[in-house]
Amino acid sequence: MNALLLVLGLALQSPDDAHRAVFDKAADSVVGIRVMATLGERSGTGVIISKDGYIITSYSTCPGGADDIRVYLRGPRLLMAKIVATSADHELSLLKVEPKGDLVPIEFGDSAAVKPGDPSYTLGNASNSIINNDSASLGAGIISAKYSLGAAHGLAIYTGPVFETTAPVNVGMEGSPLLDSKGRMIGFVTLNYSPSRFLGNAIPSSSIRAAIDKIRKDTPISGPGPEGEAGPGYLGVTVSDRNGKVVVDSVAPDSPADRGGLAKGTVIVSLGGRAIKDSADFKTLQKDMKEGDLLFLKVNDDGAVRDVKITLGRKGDQR
Repeated sequence: MNALLLVLGLALQSPDDAHRAVFDKAADSVVGIRVMATLGERSGTGVIISKDGYIITSYSTCPGGADDIRVYLRGPRLLMAKIVATSADHELSLLKVEPKGDLVPIEFGDSAAVKPGDPSYTLGNASNSIINNDSASLGAGIISAKYSLGAAHGLAIYTGPVFETTAPVNVGMEGSPLLDSKGRMIGFVTLNYSPSRFLGNAIPSSSIRAAIDKIRKDTPISGPGPEGEAGPGYLGVTVSDRNGKVVVDSVAPDSPADRGGLAKGTVIVSLGGRAIKDSADFKTLQKDMKEGDLLFLKVNDDGAVRDVKITLGRKGDQR
């Protein structure tokens, strides 16, 4: 009887419920990645694969020699990472962070059982949705084909079997998991694709797991570890009290505040939805915020009230 009720419950599950279930299952395992590489700053998506801090991301996002590797988790939380090893042939970089709190590793599915027509989902840092908005972007589609890529394309060099998916693959989604209908990872989104039929491609998870096992075995971690949890958050303003209002006195050039549109004379009305009583209250509310945290402000510029969202930086890290 219980089995029958379970089957009936699954049959009655709406498509919307199914989509939400996939997101809820995998969202805590997907992270935003931002690094400094030879050609400048890059960002993409990463996937947590173990509770002890191993994360995979795209080689195009985090190539060998990249540094200042930042991992953005839901919360938002920010951790610094180091490269353990890379496998350009699999579009793969393996990172390591020192966990601060619980990490939720992705559950792997059986990529060998995947067939054209199966539901598929992408979940990642589309246009920096994780980094800027603390939310991974979910796309739904189907497995439209299975084939083998015979040549490199664009920034990718992977050749071999792939799943083609109609689920959206937007800028910043390289390194995203391709998920099945139960929220399990069945593929690893790559920049490579067939030029004659451009849809998203993903390397089967069986190939990725084999590559991970090999590079973890061949490349033990050595040397200094990642920097750990982010340091104090830096906004780059001074404020004072004027006529019962908290007013910006100065803004450091190219600071997070400057890039976020704050200016001398701006009145700060609230922080995180909480009204600001005075300048001391404003500083107290920021006291425990970390680099990478999002600051949600309501400000008043000469009568124009607007909402401002600023990602806190690190002091001395002006671009």
